[in-house]
Amino acid sequence: MATAKDPSINAICLPGPEEWELWASPLEGQGSLEKLASSPPIADGGSADSFKTAEVYGVPVAGAFCLPVWTASDDPEVLDGVIEMQLEGLGLKPANALGEHLDRKIVGREGPRALIRLTILPDDFDDALPKQHPKSYHVTPDLYPLAENGVTVWREFGKLVFAVTRLDQAVYFQALTSSTFDGAAAHEIGCTVMTLQSQGVLERIECASIWLHKDRIATGAPEAFGTSLGNVPVQASPRPAPVRPLAGVESEWLPAPVESARLAAARRARTKKIITSVAALYAVIAIAATCWIFYKKNQVAELDAQVARLEPHAGWIPGMKTRWMDYQQTIDPETYPIETFLRIYKLLPPKGVRLTTYEDSIKTVTIVGEAQDQSVAIRFRNAIAREPSLDRYIWVGSNPTVRRNRIAVFTITGKLKEEDPAAPANPTVAATP
Repeated sequence: MATAKDPSINAICLPGPEEWELWASPLEGQGSLEKLASSPPIADGGSADSFKTAEVYGVPVAGAFCLPVWTASDDPEVLDGVIEMQLEGLGLKPANALGEHLDRKIVGREGPRALIRLTILPDDFDDALPKQHPKSYHVTPDLYPLAENGVTVWREFGKLVFAVTRLDQAVYFQALTSSTFDGAAAHEIGCTVMTLQSQGVLERIECASIWLHKDRIATGAPEAFGTSLGNVPVQASPRPAPVRPLAGVESEWLPAPVESARLAAARRARTKKIITSVAALYAVIAIAATCWIFYKKNQVAELDAQVARLEPHAGWIPGMKTRWMDYQQTIDPETYPIETFLRIYKLLPPKGVRLTTYEDSIKTVTIVGEAQDQSVAIRFRNAIAREPSLDRYIWVGSNPTVRRNRIAVFTITGKLKEEDPAAPANPTVAATP
């Protein structure tokens, strides 16, 4: 049973004004959330991995891109086509094969039309997460009680962010560059709201909220803010506690590092299961192996007795086989040293290469020569290695040595493949062209 102040019960990890915060209910997952812990400030190296675990991870507004899109229908096939076209046209289509970096949410309807909010994580998302990865990931506007048909401003990691709602759904959010709410910030938000209204994303704005300390609000900024939004009332108040995501409203996000970690954990679990199964079967295998070895020993003993009985009548066969193998070079032209030399000689270019030494012991062929430069020597070596009639050998050669006169001295060695049946021992045949 979890105790009070246990951050593992429905805990939410989300960005605060300067640092990461951990919110949870003090009553075992029931009731409103309270802030239980904070990381060091981001400017001092603080991160979400300061926390052991969290059920929900709030992605900072600055860490995601928001795109509201109207579609003719909420039919999945229509949605997929429209979304793909929009993302490809803007160059925002996620390219990471791991994870799911696109979240889509229906935030409005007009007859058969649907307003979809697309939220995209960058492909290189690598934010530090709690040590035990959260189960779900939501952009922070979805974790706050935003006013209906309103604009809300707050701070995350030292910068202003804002979100706009259509009825009770956050349809758009954006990060600003300013850390203080002044006339310029109010004007920037007002221009963005006007653009969204011209696109039909917003119907009307009825209110505005500023969740900032009074020291972060410039004189006259709230009035300018309300005027830029069409003379709506503006309320300044402390940032409220976050709220849990609604039951059944799940984000489609799954960051690539999280899926990679889950795949690795699945592989470890599968490996552990295999090892456990092997250990369970080990005793049976050991017994079966012992019986099999005993059976084979009896077979070997019986075969040894048969060999002993046949030895007087068939002992001459191994010696005869050896002599026939020695005769192989005289009855198979493929093994003639002169034939091998002739095939190599035909690969010589019209000029630029001279052979100085040629040795053929059937199992090993050694060629030493000179070329007008290093590239000619390498091409000659490659020609030998690719010649089908010489594929009985594995050809190797080190880089040619270049003398002061730019003449390249090379050595090429061919070793007979082990499976080649024509591999008898014989004296070395040497030639000096």
